Amino acid sequence: MKTFKKTFIGKGKQNPNFDIVKMTLKVDDFQNLIFEKEGVKYLTFEVAKMREADQFGRTHTAYVVVPENIETKFEPQEKKWSTDEIFTEAVKKNIITNSGSWYSFKDRKIGHGSALVRKNIESNKELRHDLIHAITTTAQPVLPF
Repeated sequence: MKTFKKTFIGKGKQNPNFDIVKMTLKVDDFQNLIFEKEGVKYLTFEVAKMREADQFGRTHTAYVVVPENIETKFEPQEKKWSTDEIFTEAVKKNIITNSGSWYSFKDRKIGHGSALVRKNIESNKELRHDLIHAITTTAQPVLPF
């Protein structure tokens, strides 16, 4: 049986007067999930209603579904990542950005100076997980129609 991996790309809110869901998606989050067929670029994604609205009132989630056996540029997530590897790869892929000596991840400041950022990656399990996920989801899927 073929297995698939869901990659979250955004959330949205249904208009109460219509069967329309307005979604705002960050282009960088799905840019590497675009595939090409016969010279035309595509992005296939699914929108699903969430069981409960989140704290911002968003009622729907969007995600890209790709086959599990696609090739990625990095090792599988099961790899034991060192803090230095996470920091280096995230900076190289512009997942972590910097302005002066301040470093940010998804528009959130995560440290002043690379040493503090490394310390935060080491101590904050959620940040560590999110960075590894961002690094390892750089797949270039080839999806059938």
